Amino acid sequence: MISEKVHRVLRVIEINKTLTDLPIFWNWLYEVKLPKLTQEAMCAPKCRYSTTVVNCTMCLEVNVNCWTMKTCWPNRLDLNESIYVIVGLSAGSILVGCITLIFESRKLRDEQDEEVD
Repeated sequence: MISEKVHRVLRVIEINKTLTDLPIFWNWLYEVKLPKLTQEAMCAPKCRYSTTVVNCTMCLEVNVNCWTMKTCWPNRLDLNESIYVIVGLSAGSILVGCITLIFESRKLRDEQDEEVD
């Protein structure tokens, strides 16, 4: 994808015979597109333990550990956190239900005792 975009931009520069757009494209490539693609590659769902990435400054392929999903998307809950939230909410609702049951049974028992007297 990057090589196709670079090829098209360089072809337009060659046709126009001007280098005025090259710095703008270069800045976009290094400041926006490459960091985004690197983040997507490092956070790929298929990645289990490590993945191969290209170090463009040294022109080498490097095997690196995958980032956690939390590193790439800090505002999202991962699977363990989601499970903890669900278990916590379930336990809380059971606790509230038991407390309500105790109070309602005492209230019902007091009403029955008043009727008997």
